Amino acid sequence: MSRDLTKREMRQNLMAEIRENITGVATFQRQPNTCVVITANVNGQTYEGIGFAKVQWPDDWDAEYGLTLAECKAVADVARQVMGGMR
Repeated sequence: MSRDLTKREMRQNLMAEIRENITGVATFQRQPNTCVVITANVNGQTYEGIGFAKVQWPDDWDAEYGLTLAECKAVADVARQVMGGMR
């Protein structure tokens, strides 16, 4: 007997699929800002996702964490686009 996937599981599966199908990444950093632009192919279509991160005082600048956070936001941007097209 199969069970239906929860919304959370569907989002996690989609995010994993996007990460596996990233075809391009561009990163831009100038303290305190980070921007990541990804290109991903999902279901035969190409999507572009953009993610931003910015350090806030009193936090210390961490370039690696900024890239990680901005990339996660770019992947989420692609997911929103994909899910918007599934309505």
